[in-house]
Amino acid sequence: SNSTIRKVWKSLDGTRGLQYARAIKLPGGFKDRLFDIWLTWDLLIGVDGRKTYIIAFAPIEKYAGTRNKVSGAAKKIRADSTGVHIVRELTGNTCEWTRAQQVDLKFKVMPSG
Repeated sequence: SNSTIRKVWKSLDGTRGLQYARAIKLPGGFKDRLFDIWLTWDLLIGVDGRKTYIIAFAPIEKYAGTRNKVSGAAKKIRADSTGVHIVRELTGNTCEWTRAQQVDLKFKVMPSG
């Protein structure tokens, strides 16, 4: 199977949002998964002058604007990921990175027994 889909569309509808599509190959004979997400970010400057970048992402369906078609998507199982990364400047060469993320690989649960 071909898990080489990797595509980025920048500046969706003139914003700093982007669409990121990426297929991943799973082990054990599971079918490839396709993540198609919308990502956006913001920069905050604290009263102390330190920068904090907030990067958030969700399935592209959450974006109300333009959605690009992903070539080869029909052969993949869609997976979802939602999350936020917060990168806060501590000094000129160090930062604090907080990440919260949820991933749903869309596995079907087999009934027991």
